[in-house]
Amino acid sequence: MSRDRSQRQKLERILEARERLFQLAPGGAPDNPIVVGSASLGEARATSLRCPRCDVPSLRVEEHTADTVRGVRLRTLRMRCARCGRERRLWFKLASMLAN
Repeated sequence: MSRDRSQRQKLERILEARERLFQLAPGGAPDNPIVVGSASLGEARATSLRCPRCDVPSLRVEEHTADTVRGVRLRTLRMRCARCGRERRLWFKLASMLAN
């Protein structure tokens, strides 16, 4: 019984570490957005990413908004994994905004 519990705890620690890595990667936080040429490229890139929890490309965009975060215009994608149901966000900056 304790071996099963130990295995579940190890797996949960691994999954938590993968979630943290996802948040540290480009796009995982507003201060580290992914730079793209257009909003549609941001969505295409987001849906090609693998869910850090399931490790399958199953992220679906539920909402795409244009937001200002700390004075910077960003695109925010609210997504959900079709497999595990986890919600996550990705942040993008349009390359055209860099010239302004």
